[in-house]
Amino acid sequence: MADNFLYKVIYYDIDKIHEIYAKTINDANMYGFVEVGEIVFEDNSVIIDPAENRLKDEFKNVKTTYIPQQSIIRIDYVSRKGVAKIIDTNEVKTESNVKLIERNILTFN
Repeated sequence: MADNFLYKVIYYDIDKIHEIYAKTINDANMYGFVEVGEIVFEDNSVIIDPAENRLKDEFKNVKTTYIPQQSIIRIDYVSRKGVAKIIDTNEVKTESNVKLIERNILTFN
């Protein structure tokens, strides 16, 4: 029964929020990172989701990825897999007085 459970990982990636599903989550050997392994995507879906396809392409040849701890929003241990998705933070609407904080990105030329 435990084989049916997955980890749902929600994290920031620049100005987007990614939601992915993985079979393993560990403390990384690299300080400040979370190790996410065996990322799972829907293979037999009739409806094609462009956001899930972008994530499939991004993680196509990835066995394990390392996500910075400060980028993690939430990790859940779930019994059912949902659809992997990308959410644009500019499109998130909230009815509370809590707002998403913009991340400052430094770029060097």
